[in-house]
Amino acid sequence: MSSPSSLSDLGSKLLRRFGWLFLAAAAVSVVGCGHPASRDECEIILEKTSELQLKDQNITEPAVIAERVQAFKDARGDELMKLCVGRTMTKSALDCVKHAATADDVDRCLM
Repeated sequence: MSSPSSLSDLGSKLLRRFGWLFLAAAAVSVVGCGHPASRDECEIILEKTSELQLKDQNITEPAVIAERVQAFKDARGDELMKLCVGRTMTKSALDCVKHAATADDVDRCLM
């Protein structure tokens, strides 16, 4: 089971990363390309970022990753969805996120 501090650490890191998403979305909307991010697209970003951050902590067991991601989504997912859904998203940014190898790669995808 996940400890409260590990969920809190993951939550803090994800909130910072979703802050970057907000800034990137604002920049994209200025130039007028992209579309409003759907809940499904935001779920992809949240899950991929969570998975990669856990792997950065040397947590690689798929069942443990799935459990921790779900626990985090249960605890803070709605908060993160509010920061993401409706923000401007491009198909290329989402494709980049899907193929990211590190959490930093996700940041670069959304900039």
